[in-house]
Amino acid sequence: MSLKKWIMVLSIGILFPSHAFAEKTFLDYCLDSYVQKGSCPEKTCDLKCPTDEPGCVKVCLPKECPAIAAQDCPLQYCQVMTDCSNEKICHYKMAGEQPECGDLAYAGQDVECCPGLVKRCGIEFIDGRCDMEGKNSVYNLPICIPCGDGICSQFEDHCNCPEDCLIKEPEAPKPPAEEKKNDKPKLPPEEKKPAKMIEFPPKKY
Repeated sequence: MSLKKWIMVLSIGILFPSHAFAEKTFLDYCLDSYVQKGSCPEKTCDLKCPTDEPGCVKVCLPKECPAIAAQDCPLQYCQVMTDCSNEKICHYKMAGEQPECGDLAYAGQDVECCPGLVKRCGIEFIDGRCDMEGKNSVYNLPICIPCGDGICSQFEDHCNCPEDCLIKEPEAPKPPAEEKKNDKPKLPPEEKKPAKMIEFPPKKY
C-alpha cells in the first residue's frame, strides 16, 4: 500500500475498523481509484472530510447507495431496484442470505413474496393522507404484506391495502326530534310575587 493511501486510511481509522479491510470494500475501491488516478470517482465516491474537525484531510469516500444514479450503481456493493414510482434506483444490498420467498415486510426484489402475501406500496400519515411513492424515505420500496385476507394487520393501512383497511365514514348527526303538532308549547313557570307588607299601625288615608 502506498504512503498516500496509508495516510488516508490512518485519517479515517476511527470511523472504519481494521476488519473492514479484510476484503476489497467499497471504501477500498474509492481509495485505490484516488491513489491510482489522482482523482475521486465523482459518480460513486465523494472527496470530503471524514470528520467535522477544522483543517482535516479530505478523503475519497464511497457515496451512500441511494445517492448514486441507477446507471452508475456499483453492483459489487449496491444493487439496482425498482421503487414505488416504478423507477430504477441504486439501493443498499439486502442483508443476509437470499430467502426462498419474501416474508412479511420483505422489500427485496430477488424473490417473490411468500404465499398469502403481495407486494404493495403506500404509507399513511397521522392525518390520514397517503404517500404512495415514499420518495427519499425508507418507504420507497414495495413490501410483502398479507393484503386481501380481510384483516387490517401490521404493515397494512388504508393506503397500501384498502381492501382490508376500509375507512369508516363518520356517522351524520341525527336531526333533533320534531315537536308534535298537538303538543302545547311549554310556558315558563310564573314568578311568585312577594306578599304585600302591612304596616303597623296602619296609615290613615
